[in-house]
Amino acid sequence: MRRLRRVDTDARCFEILRANERSLDAFDLQDLHGSDRVARAKQAAVLASHAVASAHRTSANVP
Repeated sequence: MRRLRRVDTDARCFEILRANERSLDAFDLQDLHGSDRVARAKQAAVLASHAVASAHRTSANVP
């Protein structure tokens, strides 16, 4: 398993982790259907933003 980049050197990674934290805080296990949309909304803006071009990697399996 590859290691994740350090959060303190990647601003977008930090924002995604913070959005995940806010999403988990909004999620209510006693009200799954009522809180799922709110929890997803906490991540929507961050996940919709583009990463810097250098963050994209392409790989291919060549036989």
